[in-house]
Amino acid sequence: MIARNKKKGGNRTNRLYYSRDKIEELVQIYKENGNLLFSPITNKVHDTQLSWRCSLLYNIDKPSVNYFFYLLEEPHFSKYSKERLDERSFSYSETYRGWTGWKKYTPEEIKKRVWARMFNHSVSEDRRSAISNTLKEYNKTPEGISQRIKKSARMRKYYATEAGREEKRKLGQKQSITMKRLIASGNYTPTITNTWTHWDAKIIVNGTIRRFRSSWEACFWFCNQHCEYETIRVTCQDKTFVSDFFDRTTNTLYEIKPRNRYNVEIKKMTALQNYCKQNNLKFIWINENNIKSYINESLFTGENTLQLKQLKKAWKNLK
Repeated sequence: MIARNKKKGGNRTNRLYYSRDKIEELVQIYKENGNLLFSPITNKVHDTQLSWRCSLLYNIDKPSVNYFFYLLEEPHFSKYSKERLDERSFSYSETYRGWTGWKKYTPEEIKKRVWARMFNHSVSEDRRSAISNTLKEYNKTPEGISQRIKKSARMRKYYATEAGREEKRKLGQKQSITMKRLIASGNYTPTITNTWTHWDAKIIVNGTIRRFRSSWEACFWFCNQHCEYETIRVTCQDKTFVSDFFDRTTNTLYEIKPRNRYNVEIKKMTALQNYCKQNNLKFIWINENNIKSYINESLFTGENTLQLKQLKKAWKNLK
């Protein structure tokens, strides 16, 4: 028999491990006794529920006591799938799993964030908008700002730990895989950013603004609007490259790139050229030497002339 510490609260460091069969046996003994304050550990009826509960908590290790209390619970079911929840979804105290009682969904459903689907299907657009606006307004209040600062501090502290760094690394890997799959499938196109300059490359047609990654692309499309922009995706060695323009009428793929960028992006250029060979497409590399052949200056008026002026900075042999 293990000696008990006589200090208040007992000796919690000497909790014993019980096999699951033993826990099931103890639960059966408890139920057969019929007295809610009977402890199958001390074999006596306690005066209070607290005393009865302590007789279990101070003598059985946490996983075992969690299983004991779980077996006494009524069945609970997922709010999403109506599937019966198992022991993984139950915690006898916050100190055991960080929360108390039952989860609303199975562990698998929690990973998939099924409550977001339920929310989107069950709540009207007006209601979602109202909730979003309420949250935005709360975040502007002193209390909301304070809460965000505290949360941010907690997250920075956590991500500075080994566990936090590992979680961040895994999350980054997962996001990278997902993003590559979306880009390859055509369901996502990287946000328009100007790689070569911070210049805002846009063309206005009939009041509609079309944005591009460079003034070169903007001017080319303005003069060749029958061409499709960033619709061809080429996957090579687990990386997906998005081509610039595709002329479906002539089966021609255009890649616009200054000469000094060719070697820097040789993998993309090679992948696009190989793709064209495999699919009987014509490949044309647009650079300083030939871009003038695809530009009609007379088309540019108003704000659109700004893009033409930007292009001309790299236009060689211009009269």
